[in-house]
Amino acid sequence: MEKYQALLSYFSSKENILVAFSGGVDSTLLLLAAIEALGNRVVAIIMKTPFHTLDEIVDAEHLSRELGAQQLTIDIDLLENADVIRNTFDRCYHCKRSLLGSISDKAKRIGATVVEGSTVSDLSDHRPGMHAVEELGIESPLLELGFTKEDVREILKTKGIESWNAPSNSCLAARIPYGNVITEEKLHAIQKAETFLHDLGFSTVRVRHHGDVARVELDESELQRAVKPSIRRRIVSNLESFGFSYVSLDLSGYRTGSMNKPPGNENKTNIEA
Repeated sequence: MEKYQALLSYFSSKENILVAFSGGVDSTLLLLAAIEALGNRVVAIIMKTPFHTLDEIVDAEHLSRELGAQQLTIDIDLLENADVIRNTFDRCYHCKRSLLGSISDKAKRIGATVVEGSTVSDLSDHRPGMHAVEELGIESPLLELGFTKEDVREILKTKGIESWNAPSNSCLAARIPYGNVITEEKLHAIQKAETFLHDLGFSTVRVRHHGDVARVELDESELQRAVKPSIRRRIVSNLESFGFSYVSLDLSGYRTGSMNKPPGNENKTNIEA
């Protein structure tokens, strides 16, 4: 718990904190420590966007209340941002710039420090959004103090936080190949398809949107169940009803990074989620 004590010391040196809170394990640890150190001088900022499901927003709001945080939900329509929906290889930069910029403006008005949850484990990924974090002066205490994802989960488990082993998630836009314009229709199709597959009992799900083809990634342990005739027919029938003409099952299973390559570099090593 030495790193956690260092995190408490970090927050104790601050006046007011705004936590960019997604409900994931990293921002959960930030919010937990900030509240322990500063009490009611902490606000969880939850960003409601078309790139996140309503369930994710509701879960984040519920969790922040459980942790005892003040909270503020901000509506941000990323589909109105031309730089974001063009979906170039640096999309995450424009997205983070838009999301965190709105928090940064608020922080300046009230004299608060904004923190976000990047860790050392993120450094190997293609994350252009980190440039926006640096430009806006957002602080990343977990990264600064050397936290890995494993550190985060272990501390949350020790603290009795039920979501300590929640699977990592990424925004719905990460299911659309770079160079393909992001639309509300595509996001809705992805969301409906993934919700259906979760309701079927699959734990780890990504539905990659390749035009009229849905490429389904599941945990390797669940691939055999997916091809059982009765299950396979239900998957195909439902995903076709969501607007896909073809449904494919990726035999490699789910892996982080399967979409993280720039247009025209299909052979580039994948490194993000």
